[in-house]
Amino acid sequence: MIIAIIVAVFLVIALAACVAGGPPERIVGVLFLVWFPVDRIEHHIFGRPMYDHVDPFHATVDTLVLVLFIWLALRSNRVWPIVCAGAQCVAVGGHIAALVLGSIVAAYWAMTQVSGYVQIVALAAGTWAHWRRRRRVGPYRSWRPG
Repeated sequence: MIIAIIVAVFLVIALAACVAGGPPERIVGVLFLVWFPVDRIEHHIFGRPMYDHVDPFHATVDTLVLVLFIWLALRSNRVWPIVCAGAQCVAVGGHIAALVLGSIVAAYWAMTQVSGYVQIVALAAGTWAHWRRRRRVGPYRSWRPG
């Protein structure tokens, strides 16, 4: 039951970012809306990860998402993508640590799973801040110049 509630909250926040956010929030909202079902499909086909060895699918996806978050952090006129990029660095670091150190089940799980919770909170806060700022000052740039 708790997992269903968490999934529902994630989906509501991602949808809210797509509806009420600016372009950076919408990009990450869509990312979460695509990432979640793809992850569920992968788990259905290959089974749930056991965290006793590096999962190549998740390591690849997490690395690609890290590149996107770093790009957003550098290009968007927002602060919250920096939090997402930092959390994603921890997730990718978990894959690297598992590769180098071998079976570190609890640490590997924590490093790769907790980052998503940090990112969804950052997205919710960023969407809320964007919504408030638009109401207060009107339209503003979503991207940094240059």
